[in-house]
Amino acid sequence: MDKTKEACDNLVNQIDQTECDPEKQEKLEEIKKTIDLTNGEDGHKHHKSLKEQLEAAMLHFDAGHHELVTSMQQTINTLSVGGV
Repeated sequence: MDKTKEACDNLVNQIDQTECDPEKQEKLEEIKKTIDLTNGEDGHKHHKSLKEQLEAAMLHFDAGHHELVTSMQQTINTLSVGGV
């Protein structure tokens, strides 16, 4: 499994474990949809969009969602190392 897919899978698991208000939950569902696109054919085309979504989403999640924010940051780092 490549590192990007592994980071995305870990993030999806973290999202599935996160409980938050409906507005934040909607943002998380959008991220999951983008992750599905990155795992599909031509997924690399969606890496930049995913990175941008994660960077924006991190601003909305506080210390109460530390594991989620950490997983988002790890995914961003993995995408950056991959040239995104």
